[in-house]
Amino acid sequence: MALTQAAALQERFYSDCGHYAQIPHGVKNTRACGTLANNYNDGILAMNDNASATIFSPGQHYVISMVAPTSSTGICPIDRCFILQATPSTKANTDGTLTGTGLQVGNGRLRIDSKGNKSWDKANSNSPSGTTGMFGSKWTDK
Repeated sequence: MALTQAAALQERFYSDCGHYAQIPHGVKNTRACGTLANNYNDGILAMNDNASATIFSPGQHYVISMVAPTSSTGICPIDRCFILQATPSTKANTDGTLTGTGLQVGNGRLRIDSKGNKSWDKANSNSPSGTTGMFGSKWTDK
């Protein structure tokens, strides 16, 4: 649920700014469109309500992060797509206030992209790598 909510925030950001956000974290009132001078790499989505780069799912079971876009060019240019990832949290994950539960460790990462594709790193192998593409399994695979 946290990934689909984050994807909805990205779509709203795109509607307002004409490109997807590069920086997912930030206090809610710091949300800002990126600038052309910086190739839109400075757009702030402000998903959490503190300055920590650690963004937890509502139950602190996952850490939400941006996989792509990484720049204005490449497999996922910032102005046309995004990939969000949920990584099982560990008890070492913290945002300064909250701490991860560690309950999902070993279950593999989940991803959603701007086209609505959902994938799961079922084997927990990080293939494809942490910075590109979608995983081979779907969220519904067992």
